[in-house]
Amino acid sequence: MLKRVAIGTDQEAQQVTTIISYAVRPGREWGYQEWLHGIATAVHKFKGYSGVTVIRPQNHTHPDYVAIVRFNQYSNLKTWMESDI
Repeated sequence: MLKRVAIGTDQEAQQVTTIISYAVRPGREWGYQEWLHGIATAVHKFKGYSGVTVIRPQNHTHPDYVAIVRFNQYSNLKTWMESDI
């Protein structure tokens, strides 16, 4: 038996998440971390911002930086994603 799933509208408070993953060139890690810190600081000013988690590379097996950014609803996330920031 299929379970029904309610799909809400953007007007409702529904947390949304975007995941951004980057492979940084060797030797460019410091500059990327500075850029990432600036973005993580700037996103706090956007309406609906709920949090950011950054996962840094642990070894050469998983060399990507991953940023997980959360907003309270899609329209606020979209505003941030389409901004000059």
